[in-house]
Amino acid sequence: MTDIAKLNQAKEAITKRHTLELRKMGDEVETEMKKTRDKSDKEITKMKKDYEVQMQKEKTGAELQLSKVRNQFNNKIEEENKRYEKLLSDLKSSHKETITTHQLNNEELIAKQDEKFKESLERAQQDYDVKMSRIQT
Repeated sequence: MTDIAKLNQAKEAITKRHTLELRKMGDEVETEMKKTRDKSDKEITKMKKDYEVQMQKEKTGAELQLSKVRNQFNNKIEEENKRYEKLLSDLKSSHKETITTHQLNNEELIAKQDEKFKESLERAQQDYDVKMSRIQT
């Protein structure tokens, strides 16, 4: 073979070797990228699961706190309703006592007025009788 043919053959051999090395490097890069992508996908999936678990914990905690606050609020409302009912019943009984007292006072007053009126009528009758007896005698 001639020198040119040997050079062409050497050139082809170098080109083939270079092409094989490039393919090999490309395959290695692609394999490395696939591994990295898979690793990233797994990490993203793990992070999503962790996020969902954390969100569920937070949601559960918030619901527990809300339930606790609602229970406290309901207890406070019940206490206030009981207090209101007690105050209302005390006020009603006090009002009844006041009315009863006023009624008794009014009845006493009426009785006194009635007694004074009867005394006044008796005196008037006596005066009348005395004056009538003077006139007749």
